[in-house]
Amino acid sequence: MKTCRSILAIFLFLALSGCAAVGPDYRPAPPAVPDKWTDQAQAVPLSPEDAAARVSWWAEFNDPVLSSLVEQAVSNNLDQKIALARIREARARAGIADAGLYPSATAQGSETKRRSSESSGGGSENELWSAGFDASWELDLFGGTRRAMEAAAADVAAAEFNHADVLVSLAAEVAKNYVNLRVYQARLDVAQRNLEIQRQTLQIAQWRSTAGLATDLDVERASYQMQSTSASLPQLSEQARQTENALALLLGQAPGTLSDFLGTTGPVPKVPDQAAEGIPAELLSRRPDIRKAERDLAAQTARIGAATADLYPKISLNGNIGLSALEAGDLFQWKNRTYGFGPSISWNVFDAGAVRSNIEVQKALAQQASLRYQQTVLSALTDVENALASFSRQQERLVHLRSAERSAATADELAAGEYASGLSDITAVLDAEQARFSLEESRVVCEGNIAQAVVGLYKAVGGGWNPDGMALKK
Repeated sequence: MKTCRSILAIFLFLALSGCAAVGPDYRPAPPAVPDKWTDQAQAVPLSPEDAAARVSWWAEFNDPVLSSLVEQAVSNNLDQKIALARIREARARAGIADAGLYPSATAQGSETKRRSSESSGGGSENELWSAGFDASWELDLFGGTRRAMEAAAADVAAAEFNHADVLVSLAAEVAKNYVNLRVYQARLDVAQRNLEIQRQTLQIAQWRSTAGLATDLDVERASYQMQSTSASLPQLSEQARQTENALALLLGQAPGTLSDFLGTTGPVPKVPDQAAEGIPAELLSRRPDIRKAERDLAAQTARIGAATADLYPKISLNGNIGLSALEAGDLFQWKNRTYGFGPSISWNVFDAGAVRSNIEVQKALAQQASLRYQQTVLSALTDVENALASFSRQQERLVHLRSAERSAATADELAAGEYASGLSDITAVLDAEQARFSLEESRVVCEGNIAQAVVGLYKAVGGGWNPDGMALKK
């Protein structure tokens, strides 16, 4: 009868262990987002084909150097390797949490030699041999372990989305630095071409001064303008080298290793006149940082339940079975078996409010996670709006800069011809050269800004990873 009652008690505990877990159940509540973007002057709706291409958006620039850089970064970047290691860590921690739902058993064996005191035990000696198993199983009666498992699973998903976010940022950073490098190289080319024009102007001023047709003032003015342009070359070279080193770091390489591959010049990446941007609601599934923030909130909500379970008693099933004998040869005889089993209960009846304080801590952390989730969504919406506005306005600006550049080039040629013929002074030439140089440089920078805006737009809409395969397509 005693055995039957024990077995009945075990089944009762197993049945109770299926009770609902304490604490709040997580119910995702996506934040409100607008129906459309404010600035869509240069944007077009996103088609399914565009969405698929957005995984490898850098290919839209048709620049094999850029594509190669991104692919190398995906393979070798140390930040993304750290993010992968964090996924492995999260999965291992989830395994630890899952183990709490199952029994644990320990095998043990020992041999002990004892001698008693002569005055109390006659000085006798004896040996005790023992071997056996101890087992215990804490029943998840109030769902604390299940909540911990729920939190761990959400942490794994958050780590995976964090890796995806690293890939999105990585591709964008590689592209941005590459665009900057090409802009610096193009500005160097503009400065060197204008330097040659200014050198010719200086030679004309020197010739006219020697011939008595101009004063030394013309020579000095032409000289300082040429020297001013020359002074910009080292700074542009320095900026280009620093950007090249930044690219090497993103690729997990030592500084200077990309010099031959990148070359000393190259075109600023060209972009289409329009960019596809999708709809605001799509950000909730496309942006990995938003999805990570949502999983962080889910994990923290589950931790409230895990903390709440500490308010209730913990019930365990404990048992052991073994063998014990005074002689090693008698150890495995059936008559020397030992065993014991039965339930145990523990309940923290007084802790000065520590458990309830911990519950409040977890609730506060969940509130913070909820606010971070909302903030991440708002930041994503702002990123897209800013990228669209930049892309649209820079496109308009480029049209005017190109027109002004053509006029400045014509004015420079006319002023140089008139000065060489003695029909005007050097002021008109220097002003025209300075305007031409400034407009050429502004046009190059504007082309870079447009490329940067497109890169920023693709990053803002979560381009650079595959939501279905949780991996970057190469």
